[in-house]
Amino acid sequence: MIFKKLTAFLKKDIKVFTSYKLSFLMTCFGMVLSVTTFYYIGKLFGKSANQYLTAYKTDYFPFVLVGIAFYAYLSTSLRTFSSHIREAQVTGVLESMLVTPSSFVEIIAGMSVWDFIFASIRILVYLALGICFFGVRFNNPNILAALLILVLTIVCFSSIGIMSAGFILIFKRSEPIGAFIGAVTGLFGGVYFPVEVLHPKLQFISYILPVTYSLRGLRFALLTGYSLKALIPDIAILSLFCLILAPLAIIVFKYTLRRVKIEGGLAHY
Repeated sequence: MIFKKLTAFLKKDIKVFTSYKLSFLMTCFGMVLSVTTFYYIGKLFGKSANQYLTAYKTDYFPFVLVGIAFYAYLSTSLRTFSSHIREAQVTGVLESMLVTPSSFVEIIAGMSVWDFIFASIRILVYLALGICFFGVRFNNPNILAALLILVLTIVCFSSIGIMSAGFILIFKRSEPIGAFIGAVTGLFGGVYFPVEVLHPKLQFISYILPVTYSLRGLRFALLTGYSLKALIPDIAILSLFCLILAPLAIIVFKYTLRRVKIEGGLAHY
């Protein structure tokens, strides 16, 4: 049953997406420009960054390529739920969806399934561009370990995204939490540069963010081929974040949903 519901959501989102061909082309063009820009930034400043990259056994461009590629999952996890909830509010279908026999888990999963599939496509495009056109090489990558870290990352940041969606149910407007967290993770999480570049006092912020351990683990798995045993510290910390954030997200969303149902606010936006 849940598979049929997810398939229905997926078909709907694919039809909407393919209706805007120019948007798709511009997205692809933007990815090419992004990869090319960071390639030449690496050519210009890469040598000064190499002293911070010895642990990864690579240059700046492969380092940042992994960062911008997998940041697609992070941003999707943070924004997809709140954006779809807001869209459903504005178009007037939120009340109809939430009073159906479907559980909120099925609705949330259905809303996001296409976004995560498209994020996966974007990651493959980023990596393919780096490998085929810019000479990026991965040294014996540990794909299974990278997938495990990726799953933990999605669970962790999706939990934050679901809490953001809960706030939208109450406040009826696009909340700033997801955007703020996205900006903080981009700056302090090691997406574009190693966190070791930051001042030691600022590195404290980096090490309380799950994205730091996510990207570090992914880079060690893909760029240096670390074994699962060597990646246990990062995996353990990500698992702890998941154990805390996932139940909290369910509690917050159920509370906000129950509150708006009691107040009769599902039809208001």
